[in-house]
Amino acid sequence: MLDLAASRAENILKTDGYSCPDCVGIAYPGLVDPVKQLVISASGKYTDATKFDFSAWSRGRFGCGCILENDANAALMGEIGYGCAAGETDAVLMILGTGVGTAAVMNGELVRGKHFQAGCLGGHFPVGGEEWRCSCGGYGCVEANGSSWALKNIPPGTKAR
Repeated sequence: MLDLAASRAENILKTDGYSCPDCVGIAYPGLVDPVKQLVISASGKYTDATKFDFSAWSRGRFGCGCILENDANAALMGEIGYGCAAGETDAVLMILGTGVGTAAVMNGELVRGKHFQAGCLGGHFPVGGEEWRCSCGGYGCVEANGSSWALKNIPPGTKAR
């Protein structure tokens, strides 16, 4: 998917009159170590990312470094910078898409914790629907009950949990 995303980004850059970006931002739907710029856990999505060097790819493709961040964290920072939480120093966000993710900012800093999971409050907590296997390998997680990939597997007429 990176080649497709890169091609589209290059087209946008050319259309807007830019030759190359100063930096590439990659928002990944999984657990990210923002210090080492590595994907730690993929939870069944884009599993090859845990062994991929995004910084080397960005330097080779665009001639610049990259910032790798969890997608919910990136979305929250965007909302604080330019969106509905502009100017706030404390905010939370829940993102629904390929999974269910959350992020939190307190006193202007992303809540990360020792293992970069402190702000991840959502997707992989069991809430019911134990017959539905989650991408993390568990059963009945929030994500298995309400993410875009899981909804097609839930029979019509099933009551919400």
